[in-house]
Amino acid sequence: MATDNKSSRGSYPQAPISISNEELANASLDALSSNIAVIDTSGKIIMVNEAWRSFALNNGGSGHTLEIGSDYLDVLKRAMESGDPDATKAYQGIVAILAGDIRLFVHEYPCHSPYQERWFLMQATPLAKQGKIYGVVVNHLDITDRHTAERSLQRTEKRFTEIASTIDETIWIRNKEKFIYVNDSFARVWGRSPTALYKDPGEFFAAIHPEDRERIFCEHKKCLDSGQGFKGTYRIIRPDGEVRWIEEREFPVYEDNAAAVRFVGSARDITEQKNLQLKLEEANRVKTDFLNAVSHDLRTPLNAILGFTELLQDSSGLDETQRHYISLSRRAGFRLHGLIDTLLELSRLESGNVQLREELFNLRSFIQEQLELLTLHAEEKGLELVVRIDDDLPEYVYGDDVRFAQVLYNLVINAIKFTDQGSISVHAGVDSNDLVTVAVTDSGPGISAQEQTRIFEPFTQLDQSGSRTLGTGLGLTISRELCRLMGGDLWLESTLGRGSTFYFSADLRATADTPQGDQEQRYGHEAPVSAAKHTPCNREESSPSEQLPGTSSQHTPPSRDGQPANATPEDGYAKEGFHQGVSVLVAEDEPTNALLVQTILEQLGATVILVTDGQQALQKWRQESFDLLLLDVQMPYLDGLQTLEQIRHQEKERNLDRTCIAMLTAHAGEHMRIECEQLGADTFLTKPVQRQDLLAVLRWAGEQRLIDPQS
Repeated sequence: MATDNKSSRGSYPQAPISISNEELANASLDALSSNIAVIDTSGKIIMVNEAWRSFALNNGGSGHTLEIGSDYLDVLKRAMESGDPDATKAYQGIVAILAGDIRLFVHEYPCHSPYQERWFLMQATPLAKQGKIYGVVVNHLDITDRHTAERSLQRTEKRFTEIASTIDETIWIRNKEKFIYVNDSFARVWGRSPTALYKDPGEFFAAIHPEDRERIFCEHKKCLDSGQGFKGTYRIIRPDGEVRWIEEREFPVYEDNAAAVRFVGSARDITEQKNLQLKLEEANRVKTDFLNAVSHDLRTPLNAILGFTELLQDSSGLDETQRHYISLSRRAGFRLHGLIDTLLELSRLESGNVQLREELFNLRSFIQEQLELLTLHAEEKGLELVVRIDDDLPEYVYGDDVRFAQVLYNLVINAIKFTDQGSISVHAGVDSNDLVTVAVTDSGPGISAQEQTRIFEPFTQLDQSGSRTLGTGLGLTISRELCRLMGGDLWLESTLGRGSTFYFSADLRATADTPQGDQEQRYGHEAPVSAAKHTPCNREESSPSEQLPGTSSQHTPPSRDGQPANATPEDGYAKEGFHQGVSVLVAEDEPTNALLVQTILEQLGATVILVTDGQQALQKWRQESFDLLLLDVQMPYLDGLQTLEQIRHQEKERNLDRTCIAMLTAHAGEHMRIECEQLGADTFLTKPVQRQDLLAVLRWAGEQRLIDPQS
């Protein structure tokens, strides 16, 4: 096989190259962008690259000072004599290298040029062979851009430090291991030096109140592990023992690879704000307790007034005038009852003590049912009530049907109240945010722009030319707060002389679920009626005697004469079935109310034994069997709640049949109902209790007796 001498890379002609070491060194130096020179042991330049020559010539330097053979140390000496400190340092550094004292000299300095201000990094190293020094390699690297950036960063950091040191908020920067920066506010607020944090990051958590420490530590750890932000409120204890409230925020700082490398935090001393908040909460609590106490003290005699006037109204032998007087008395009593409930409702809303229910109900049917009840009110004034429900309104929803009905009832009854002729329209649908929205439009006198700005404020009453139909002015305030509690709002559009439209919205969760039983069954007598009463809230205030359907302990609202709408004095409430012969133990310490309850129950066909405190009730329960226990909550020796708790405990301990127990109280708060339920009460009646309330409970107890004759 033939071969040739050609290279595998090609057959290019190759000329012989002869380059000296000096030429190679010069070419290499000229290829570098740094300013480089080599000097011998006497300080004379033996090599210099093109970059240094060009820079010197372009910036006013004389060429002969940079020629090979020029004395570089002499140039530095002359600069030293003119007072240049950088030249002094450079001279001393080169001399030290030539003497073998150091092997590297580094110095940053500004360029001495009349044309440009630049910064250079001078580096000098020995030129040596086998330990003998033959000269020095001097390298001047242009670091202007880097230096400018560093100076800019330093100025920024200085401004940040100056600002951070003057603000009240505590600011820090840290990583997972340590604190990098803490401003002076830490010392003012925490009472500790930032230096302590730099030395021991654990000092941060050590200062947190023991009751808050574990929670904050876990939340901080979660912030670190997940790279998420943190926001929290906690207490710290200063070295002097003072407790302060802190509101903290902390956020991660990310690198390009999306990993959190630092955390920036800030903390604000909110002690003054928190103390004010606690004082307001305490004042609110005192106000609520006061209103509850007043409510209790008012409801107790009111219970007797309404109860005995009801008994008197049902009695025979009264003439028409006497019945009219009794009707007026009952209406005044119901009005007082409504005022008490309204004030309590506002107090509960202001203190955040109103809890929404989450019930499944048929919204479309529910609206129709509520408005059917209100149609009678409209027809009494010759008004037409028009209802339009959009197709997109869901059928079944989860939400608080009682509160929803309360607002709807209020707005419609107000529209009827303030409209003398024309019509009322109610339009229900869903808005763009999927909120259930209802518009109530009337053809009334309208509301002026000035009054619109304050109509939702508490105790605001519209100017109706001296009309005494006005109420407390709390109705719309309560309605709006309820709407906001339900995730919606309440607002209006009105033109004076052209009527008004009130809109309200609520976040009711649509669902495909349907109740297991018939919808009406929820409002029937399968279980005892709830006695949590809610007064209607009104544009001004509708008559409190017109109780809100579905929200009163009464099955039907009283009519305008104070009578239950479906009752007549002649029926006696005792003509049918289950409630006849029910044995009832009543524990009530107030003699008048005890007599009232006993009288009504006996008229309804029940057998009643009366005791005046919880100890007597407990003893009687142990001795005899009762179909129903009616326990007043507030009694001497052993109150109703304690009695209830002991009975339920003994039933469980001794494997006894469960006794039907209804609690009777003048406390109308939701918390009382919840407490009674938690202790095992079957139902809860609020004073003033009426005949239909007791009838409903008797019927239920009678049904339970038939279901379980041994109970």
